Amino acid sequence: MPWEQVTVMKKREEFVLLARQEGANISHLCRSFGISRKTGYKWLNRYASGQADPFDDHSRRPHQSPRKSLTSTEDAVLEVRQRHPAWDGRKIAYVLWRDRQYQVAPSTVTKL
Repeated sequence: MPWEQVTVMKKREEFVLLARQEGANISHLCRSFGISRKTGYKWLNRYASGQADPFDDHSRRPHQSPRKSLTSTEDAVLEVRQRHPAWDGRKIAYVLWRDRQYQVAPSTVTKL
């Protein structure tokens, strides 16, 4: 008889079903499943919110990037770089500052 395949999704689902039973001890269930209480409550809240796939992993990527360059700055850098592909970041940053009053760091120009 082969071993039963148990996926992480099945374990999460099993945890939530046991935890939603009347009189369930969440702390004890979390210890027996080897997860923290914070994680246990996270799965319970996701299940209760009615999400389409409550047991799937969510992306940890941030929703916003506050240090991202403005698109107008990116467009200006790419325009100068297209006309002068041999120029480095310092030269392009200086030309943008001199001609268009864009204050952009040479390292940012190089990354773009």
